[in-house]
Amino acid sequence: MENTQRAPSIIELLPDSSGSHFQNVLSGLKDIAIPFTINPRLVRGLDYYSRTTFEITSPHLGAQSTIGAGGRYDTLVELLQGPPTPAVGFAVGLERVSLLLPEGASKPTSPIVFLAGFGTHGKPIASKILHVLRQKGISAETDHKATNLKGLLRSADKLSVKISIIIGDDEAQAGMAILRNMETKEQESVPLEEIPHKVIGFFQ
Repeated sequence: MENTQRAPSIIELLPDSSGSHFQNVLSGLKDIAIPFTINPRLVRGLDYYSRTTFEITSPHLGAQSTIGAGGRYDTLVELLQGPPTPAVGFAVGLERVSLLLPEGASKPTSPIVFLAGFGTHGKPIASKILHVLRQKGISAETDHKATNLKGLLRSADKLSVKISIIIGDDEAQAGMAILRNMETKEQESVPLEEIPHKVIGFFQ
């Protein structure tokens, strides 16, 4: 143990691309206030993991605190003779998750709000608002794979949501978002800080 403590940290040896990717992961966690601890000696049992690996823990489970764990494995599909396919996966202990569920936990409902965030600045803001809406009990969803408005709205249509919140780089710069009624196709611009209040009011 003493020797490994003196060994260089893997965080210090990341190449530029992996280091930048790791910082983006940390920024995303900070944006939605998810607490984390960096453990440069975290080891997962599968050798095809790439870039970030993780464990999700809870202080309410005693010594067996890990709920789930996993990581990225961007080269796995290629190792199996498939096309290049970025991927992430994890395993979850369902018994441990069930111990953390509140009394009277209900089944998930279909999403009624869709966050259509795109662009360098628009996508992170949309992720924050998605998190805020969910904290307020509003069923909300997004498409993390789509990169443009057309693809995002196509995903919103498939989910049959009532409202889409559109935030691109132009909207982010102006501090505004576009609320689109997916049934009537009517749209209005709303300041970002008013989005939760506006969405709650729409369904009252």
